[in-house]
Amino acid sequence: MTTHTEPIILPELLIGEDDFQLLKKQAEQAGGFLAEAGEQLLEELSRATRRPQAELPDDTVRLNDRVTFRTARGTRRLKLVLPDDADIAEGRLSVLTPVGAALIGLSSGQSIAFKTPSGEIEQLSVTAVER
Repeated sequence: MTTHTEPIILPELLIGEDDFQLLKKQAEQAGGFLAEAGEQLLEELSRATRRPQAELPDDTVRLNDRVTFRTARGTRRLKLVLPDDADIAEGRLSVLTPVGAALIGLSSGQSIAFKTPSGEIEQLSVTAVER
């Protein structure tokens, strides 16, 4: 984990129109301890290029995909889901978490920096996407 003082360069994101509409609604309704994650997700959605779901490349992270990614803490393989379906012990990561919001719309080989709940900046790199 490092503190980042240089400008963060954000990768291009692609998102399917169906996922966009669903995630936008989820993020706007997020309250309480999920409010900050909802804001982060809205920021990611605002800069994403939207396409019909069927036109997204196979290696683009969508809802309900299994994503393998690497951070300074190691490699993880998790399914990206809506908050009601999340269970980290079962390998299901909510899109309304800092890591989940960072993953949506990335493609295999892309990296992004994200802010942890403790305020530190970490980097993750997507290594595989499985539908």
